Amino acid sequence: MALRFGEFELDLDVPRLHRRKRTVELPGRALAVLAHLARHRDRIVPRDELIDAVWRSEAVTEASLDQAVKRARAAVGDDGAAQAVIRTWRGRGYGFVAPCEDVDAGRGNGIFVGRAGLLERADARLSSARGDGARMLLLSGEAGIGKSRTATEIARRAERRGAQAWFGRGVELGAAPPYWLWAQVLRRALSRSRTSPTRELSALLGEAMPELGPLLPHPSRLQPPEPARDAIQALFRLAGALVPALRAWSEEVPLVLVLDDLHRVDLVSLRLLEIVASELLDARIAWIGSHREAELRDRKDAARCITSLARMPSTTSFRLEPLGPEEVGRLAREVADREVSASLAGALHRRSGGNPFFLLQLLELHGPRTPLERVADAPASALPETVRAAIRMQIETLDPPARALLDLAAVAGRECEASILSAASGRSPDAVGADLEAAVDAGVLRREGDRPDACRFAHGLVAEALLDGLGDAPRRAMHAALADALEDRADARHRRAEIAEHRCLAALPGDGGLRAVEACRRAADDARRRVALDDAIHWSRRALALLESETPRPGLRLELLQELGEALLLDGQVEVGQAHLPAAGSTVDTTLLLGPGANPELILPILDPPSESLACPVTREGIHK
Repeated sequence: MALRFGEFELDLDVPRLHRRKRTVELPGRALAVLAHLARHRDRIVPRDELIDAVWRSEAVTEASLDQAVKRARAAVGDDGAAQAVIRTWRGRGYGFVAPCEDVDAGRGNGIFVGRAGLLERADARLSSARGDGARMLLLSGEAGIGKSRTATEIARRAERRGAQAWFGRGVELGAAPPYWLWAQVLRRALSRSRTSPTRELSALLGEAMPELGPLLPHPSRLQPPEPARDAIQALFRLAGALVPALRAWSEEVPLVLVLDDLHRVDLVSLRLLEIVASELLDARIAWIGSHREAELRDRKDAARCITSLARMPSTTSFRLEPLGPEEVGRLAREVADREVSASLAGALHRRSGGNPFFLLQLLELHGPRTPLERVADAPASALPETVRAAIRMQIETLDPPARALLDLAAVAGRECEASILSAASGRSPDAVGADLEAAVDAGVLRREGDRPDACRFAHGLVAEALLDGLGDAPRRAMHAALADALEDRADARHRRAEIAEHRCLAALPGDGGLRAVEACRRAADDARRRVALDDAIHWSRRALALLESETPRPGLRLELLQELGEALLLDGQVEVGQAHLPAAGSTVDTTLLLGPGANPELILPILDPPSESLACPVTREGIHK
């Protein structure tokens, strides 16, 4: 449920405050105070009730409440003098007094990009629900992938065809009473009623009043019957009340019931959904549910309920995948109101992993005047807290060993190999494989094509956030472990650059620094043999830079200068190369570059003009030794 007042929209179910479609950052207690007052806007809320509702069992002073009210007022452009939104009744409490309208959370004129094929299939399925019975759509996918937004878009399209949409949403377990999902749906139903809500509520619930009545408007005006003796009796009593009521409503107008975040819904509400949906297969009702599979791993009973719904003959399941680069470009263009090139769209896609929520939060953080190029290159430390929270939500579904393995995988790079992670972590291949599989199921990692040993992070932001949370010492230790693991492999010779990178990032003055210097020399040597002269120059320079922090080693420094000078000369940078050669008369040993049978045609273009300093002159007739 959401309220719109002035420029603001307050989602009461999450809760979350928006101003002109942008999230308003507000401390949790202040937001909870604002939401509680808005939820009970038909009356004055005593101070004691607010403290109990927001702080619960915590011991706080009234000054804490005063501060929370002050912050809530400031967030909505109000203050103690104007009192246009929150009014103080001295000696009685506070009231929410701003004129407002009841709207469905997230149902503004928001931008919607992609999912064309899914929308067409959903339209076809829901259109049939208007004539020959109920239909259910189950949307799944990772956090931020657009399940709620897609469900809302499907419902809006159904409304344009004459249906009426009611919304309910799961909240964090323990944060709401049982049957809260159904209380939200009935609040929507009663808000659209043409008759007295109290009379209709009494007629609707009948003997089910003890369970749902206290969660609905004006419960004190109703006389509930005796409560049920046990949970099973209460469950079937509610089903007996809801089934005929929903059937009767759907005969007046086709209904679309959008039930969001089912992975958070309490178990009795899910069981009630199972019963009610199975009893209304012939009603003019379309059900749209959304959930995250990863968060159901530790809720076996809830997972069984959702699986049962998915197996119903009227159910169609859709898994939402990330947006492609073109769709990311369209979304960025709509939000930023500027043209987005294909290369920039690709950079934003890599940055966000095609996750619409991540992309929108990045754009919101940097503001409308920030060049999109800066958004694509923003450091991990600049990630919005909303993105960090979504990432934590994904990762916290995993066991501690799997989370530790993800830290190591983030240090390894965007792509990781199970065999390398196993060697670097000291854990068995089977244990590492099981943890990686769990991370894939959670949407944190993805399989890398047809390579069974390889995975990559679903979003670069996830890897960046993990790295940002690691201390310097653990990160260096992981780089060293990865370098050791790579050096022990049969293909180590072909991975010298990767080893050198890890050695450099693990380096500390002393033995670690010298190991990094030697790794850089090997990488430079390998690059020269492959005629990858830019790489050879890069690794030689990194080796020299590392040596600067070591105890002076003149002999080693001369060798490094010689190697760098050779690479520069071979790259055609004659003057710079000669300047790096440590002694007059130094020569470039082309045998390092060209082995037996080498084709002179490949080397001559980079020797323009040919250098007389070559120890083995090269002509089109061959190499002269």
